[in-house]
Amino acid sequence: MASPVPLVRVFRSGVEEAVHLGSIAVADDRGVLVASAGDPGRVAFARSSAKPLQAAVSLNLADEELSDAEIAVMCGSHNGEDVHIETVRKLLGRAGLEFSALRCPP
Repeated sequence: MASPVPLVRVFRSGVEEAVHLGSIAVADDRGVLVASAGDPGRVAFARSSAKPLQAAVSLNLADEELSDAEIAVMCGSHNGEDVHIETVRKLLGRAGLEFSALRCPP
């Protein structure tokens, strides 16, 4: 098993401030590995990194234009503050769903 490799180096005023390690796997439309860095077999949770992809699908399927706040809550992580919960309620309402349709806490 290969170790994670440096993927991103952050510099501030010419000084390396941070190095972010990781592994990347790139597959073609048949699932064949075409490029990799680090350990392409490493299992990881997509978590928040998938949100923009999920939002892109939703935006493509939406019958009407969504507000900036609605798009933002679809794409990013949030703390479940009142403004976030109200925005999610509006999105659910557009789809004819109740808040209870969610499978996660605020």
